[in-house]
Amino acid sequence: MSRRGGTRIRPTRKPIVVVAGEDRNDRLSLRILLEEFCPEMRGRIAEIGDPDS
Repeated sequence: MSRRGGTRIRPTRKPIVVVAGEDRNDRLSLRILLEEFCPEMRGRIAEIGDPDS
C-alpha cells in the first residue's frame, strides 16, 4: 500500500462510456459517431434511456 492509502493494483476492466438521449435515435446517432471517431470504444458504449418511453 502507498502512503495515500490506495492500492497498487491496476483496474482490469476497461472504462465504459454511457450515452443518454431523449429517444433511441439520439442514442444510436451518438453511438455511431463515437465508434467512428474512436474505434477503441467499440463494445464499451452503454445506452441509458427513460424507462417510460
